[in-house]
Amino acid sequence: MQTNDQIVLAQVLEERKRNTAPELTDADFFERFVAEQVLKDYDNSNDEIDEGIVGSTGDGGIDSLHTFINGELLHEDSDLSLFKGDISISVHIVQAKRAPGFSEETIHKFRASAEDLFDLSKELSSFAGVYNQDLLSLVSKFREAHNKFAGKLPALSFYFYYVTTGTEVHPNVQRQVVTLKSAI
Repeated sequence: MQTNDQIVLAQVLEERKRNTAPELTDADFFERFVAEQVLKDYDNSNDEIDEGIVGSTGDGGIDSLHTFINGELLHEDSDLSLFKGDISISVHIVQAKRAPGFSEETIHKFRASAEDLFDLSKELSSFAGVYNQDLLSLVSKFREAHNKFAGKLPALSFYFYYVTTGTEVHPNVQRQVVTLKSAI
């Protein structure tokens, strides 16, 4: 049985999809909607939200990835020399599923992807057959920024968002968060 919150959310999703992106599948629209909500404090355009959506085959359990430097979205063509002073880098990683609950498998995928993609000793080119090109490009841009600013010892934050239409989190899923934090 659905809760009132789930019923209202379903209505909001249906109306927003119909009014803003009827061409998207329900799953694709949910990914975009979740990314918008997660990043709403950054005031990004739809195009900027779409830049970070990588969910498809070879996404490593990541539907979207957005990197910000000093609160500014990092684009493919961002000029890193414009960032001065103290540097803060935040990476927002999202998995959005229209599912009734949460799965341990998603946290396992987050951890495995993090261990591959954010371990600077590993060459991204070695993951060409594992992860899709959109995801690898976004991670490459993050790595480029991280390397450029490493000498400034930037504040570095990773935010993982696992969003479903479910309401309960099983203790086993919560327990996996510890291993994800350890990997990062």
